[in-house]
Amino acid sequence: MPKRLFLCLLTIAVAASVGVGAQQGVVSPEQAALDVQEINAAVTPAEVYGNANFQSGGTGMRNQKKGGITINGVTPVGVTPIIKANLYWAFIKATAVAPTLAERRININRQWPVTVAKPAAQTLVGSVIGATASPCWGGSTLFVLKADATGVVTGNGFYRVQTFVGGVTTGGDPWNSPVVFPLQEGASLVVIYPQAGPFTAVYDGGLATMFSGALTYTLSLPAALSTLKIDFAGADGQYGAHRTPGFAGETTTINGIAVGGGSAWNDGLWNGKSGLPLPQLWDNDGRVLSIPATAALTITHTAGGDCLVPIANTVSNAGF
Repeated sequence: MPKRLFLCLLTIAVAASVGVGAQQGVVSPEQAALDVQEINAAVTPAEVYGNANFQSGGTGMRNQKKGGITINGVTPVGVTPIIKANLYWAFIKATAVAPTLAERRININRQWPVTVAKPAAQTLVGSVIGATASPCWGGSTLFVLKADATGVVTGNGFYRVQTFVGGVTTGGDPWNSPVVFPLQEGASLVVIYPQAGPFTAVYDGGLATMFSGALTYTLSLPAALSTLKIDFAGADGQYGAHRTPGFAGETTTINGIAVGGGSAWNDGLWNGKSGLPLPQLWDNDGRVLSIPATAALTITHTAGGDCLVPIANTVSNAGF
């Protein structure tokens, strides 16, 4: 089933000229040029931690009931207790009706390492932290949810997640499967742990904005930095229909410095890498770079005609 055009932003005339049923997620170059958006207010951190670093991981979950997230790099290995574990996920509903209690549930279970102290699986209830237009799959609204998974997540390991939103769960190719709402997008886990010196800031509320041209927003930092570590979680990234490359236009800059995009393959932040080669549609990626000292990060994503939604950014001056 082709990805639907973003009808809520197009006029009927433009929609007719592009054609429903064209390659999924593609809007006309003229429309993409007009679709330049900005989150006007500076995005302030939802959480700030001193003497803290972080690691993250993600998984694509379209047409799946469960997914797996691997966390590596938490140091010292096995640090206990971690400071915080944030679990994010998103799905598209046919209507703008807020998710029900059942739809806000998610199960998380640490599968590895297996130790005497292995936590039992827990079913968490997430809070809705964002809502925006469907990223070109039809329906109405993409909802972003967040839950505190600190009780289950204890550091490095492999974590199984399972949502309860319904839809298709047979594992079919998203571009060759019935579109049955809700449509799952994916899930990401951000693990924050003690480390002397750096700060870690979490940005999530206020980011969820569907765009198909360009989107600019500014993160207000708790302190100036010049060494930048940033991870991105985002919904509906892809590099083409099925397994065929097609979207190479996505780019990302931070304070004018290019940090992603520019080739036909996997250097961008929006290629659906958390679900490659299928189902795609979810990204959890990151960068480390040195920049002139600043207390604000202006981030610009261009979608190249795809339809994308930022979910969360996590920033630290840890440098690794």
